[in-house]
Amino acid sequence: MVGGAAGITSADHGYRLLELAGIARRDNDAAQFFGSTDFDPLSWEERLPERSAFKQVFREFIREYGHRAVYELDIINPRWQEDPSYLMDIIRSTINTADFGKLKAEQKEKYERAWLEIKDKVPSNRHSSISKWVRQAQAGAAVREMTKSVMVRATGVYRMIAQELGSRFCERGIIDEQADIYFCTWPELFSVLTGAWDGAGFRFGH
Repeated sequence: MVGGAAGITSADHGYRLLELAGIARRDNDAAQFFGSTDFDPLSWEERLPERSAFKQVFREFIREYGHRAVYELDIINPRWQEDPSYLMDIIRSTINTADFGKLKAEQKEKYERAWLEIKDKVPSNRHSSISKWVRQAQAGAAVREMTKSVMVRATGVYRMIAQELGSRFCERGIIDEQADIYFCTWPELFSVLTGAWDGAGFRFGH
């Protein structure tokens, strides 16, 4: 009753992906892209023509949700705007079966079935209170997920800083690979940046 409500950011992702899969199925260019034997999720901007309806809508999705990621609170994981492979793989796997309208109808049916059960088993003088609690839970879930979205957007700045430091430290030979930066602590990084430490011993395996 709560999870199916509109306005919950994390749920919106799934709904939008189903919509995108449906759009891709009706878009000849997108259908050809997803069905190609040499499918490369990172090449969508290059391989999909501008006339593609799917391409335009997917761009909007990335503009709105591109700061999100899988296990997004760990800055080691790439944001969807950097690597949309996870999204593209979901769309590709559901392109022939996605039915957003059917999903919403099923959710509505479950919601109504739950209310019928409440009306059958709970005294009528409690119904208004339950309705109020459901609305409050929906609002709370929406705020919680939006808060997480904002927090993830902020942590994206830390990822950008870490990537830049990784490149610079790698060029200076302090670490072996850019990604090694994610295994360093912020105090260690600041000590190198301020000149308090030369980074000796930073390189993993040495």
